[in-house]
Amino acid sequence: MIEKLISTNLEDGFFYFQLHNVFIRSKIKRVVGRKTLTKYLIIEFENGNIDIHSKTRVTEIKRPENIFTEFEWCYEIRNDFGEFLGYIGNPLKS
Repeated sequence: MIEKLISTNLEDGFFYFQLHNVFIRSKIKRVVGRKTLTKYLIIEFENGNIDIHSKTRVTEIKRPENIFTEFEWCYEIRNDFGEFLGYIGNPLKS
Protein backbone atom coordinates (compact mmCIF):
# COMPACT_ATOMS: atom_id res chain seq x y z
CA MET A 1 0.00 0.00 0.00
CA ILE A 2 2.97 2.33 0.49
CA GLU A 3 3.50 2.34 -3.28
CA LYS A 4 -0.11 3.52 -3.77
CA LEU A 5 0.38 6.29 -1.21
CA ILE A 6 3.58 7.39 -2.96
CA SER A 7 1.64 7.71 -6.24
CA THR A 8 -1.04 9.87 -4.53
CA ASN A 9 -0.40 13.60 -4.16
CA LEU A 10 -0.74 13.49 -0.38
CA GLU A 11 0.23 17.15 0.03
CA ASP A 12 -3.22 18.07 -1.31
CA GLY A 13 -4.87 16.37 1.66
CA PHE A 14 -5.52 16.61 5.35
CA PHE A 15 -4.95 14.42 8.39
CA TYR A 16 -8.14 13.69 10.35
CA PHE A 17 -8.55 12.25 13.82
CA GLN A 18 -11.86 11.84 15.58
CA LEU A 19 -12.48 9.92 18.77
CA HIS A 20 -14.89 10.54 21.68
CA ASN A 21 -15.65 14.27 21.31
CA VAL A 22 -12.26 15.12 19.80
CA PHE A 23 -11.95 16.19 16.17
CA ILE A 24 -8.66 17.22 14.53
CA ARG A 25 -8.29 18.33 10.91
CA SER A 26 -4.77 19.33 9.94
CA LYS A 27 -3.32 20.24 6.52
CA ILE A 28 -0.62 17.87 5.26
CA LYS A 29 2.53 19.94 4.79
CA ARG A 30 5.13 17.48 3.53
CA VAL A 31 5.66 13.80 2.81
CA VAL A 32 9.09 12.30 3.28
CA GLY A 33 9.80 8.84 1.84
CA ARG A 34 12.73 6.83 3.10
CA LYS A 35 14.18 3.46 2.28
CA THR A 36 15.98 1.51 4.98
CA LEU A 37 15.46 -2.12 5.90
CA THR A 38 11.75 -1.46 5.35
CA LYS A 39 10.12 1.26 3.27
CA TYR A 40 8.25 3.93 5.14
CA LEU A 41 6.75 7.40 4.80
CA ILE A 42 6.62 10.26 7.24
CA ILE A 43 3.54 12.38 6.63
CA GLU A 44 4.02 15.77 8.26
CA PHE A 45 1.00 17.93 9.02
CA GLU A 46 0.49 21.11 11.02
CA ASN A 47 1.84 20.42 14.52
CA GLY A 48 2.56 16.72 14.08
CA ASN A 49 3.33 13.76 11.88
CA ILE A 50 2.40 10.14 11.30
CA ASP A 51 4.78 7.36 10.26
CA ILE A 52 3.66 4.72 7.81
CA HIS A 53 5.77 1.59 7.43
CA SER A 54 5.36 -1.95 6.13
CA LYS A 55 3.32 -3.12 9.16
CA THR A 56 0.99 -0.10 9.23
CA ARG A 57 -2.52 -1.03 8.09
CA VAL A 58 -3.60 1.43 5.40
CA THR A 59 -7.03 0.88 3.85
CA GLU A 60 -8.45 2.90 0.99
CA ILE A 61 -12.01 3.98 1.84
CA LYS A 62 -14.69 6.11 0.18
CA ARG A 63 -14.97 8.37 3.24
CA PRO A 64 -14.82 8.03 7.03
CA GLU A 65 -18.11 7.02 8.65
CA ASN A 66 -18.09 10.06 10.93
CA ILE A 67 -17.05 12.79 8.44
CA PHE A 68 -19.85 13.90 6.12
CA THR A 69 -17.72 15.14 3.24
CA GLU A 70 -17.00 13.61 -0.16
CA PHE A 71 -13.36 12.81 -0.84
CA GLU A 72 -11.23 12.59 -3.96
CA TRP A 73 -9.19 9.97 -2.06
CA CYS A 74 -9.17 8.80 1.55
CA TYR A 75 -7.25 6.23 3.62
CA GLU A 76 -7.85 4.85 7.10
CA ILE A 77 -4.65 4.27 9.07
CA ARG A 78 -4.18 1.75 11.87
CA ASN A 79 -1.00 0.62 13.58
CA ASP A 80 0.25 -2.97 13.46
CA PHE A 81 -1.90 -3.76 16.53
CA GLY A 82 -5.06 -2.59 14.70
CA GLU A 83 -5.42 0.58 16.80
CA PHE A 84 -6.98 3.54 14.98
CA LEU A 85 -4.49 6.33 14.16
CA GLY A 86 -6.54 8.55 11.89
CA TYR A 87 -7.43 9.25 8.28
CA ILE A 88 -5.69 11.06 5.48
CA GLY A 89 -7.85 12.37 2.70
CA ASN A 90 -8.44 15.05 0.12
CA PRO A 91 -11.97 16.47 0.33
CA LEU A 92 -13.66 17.35 -2.95
CA LYS A 93 -13.84 21.08 -3.58
CA SER A 94 -17.43 22.33 -3.67
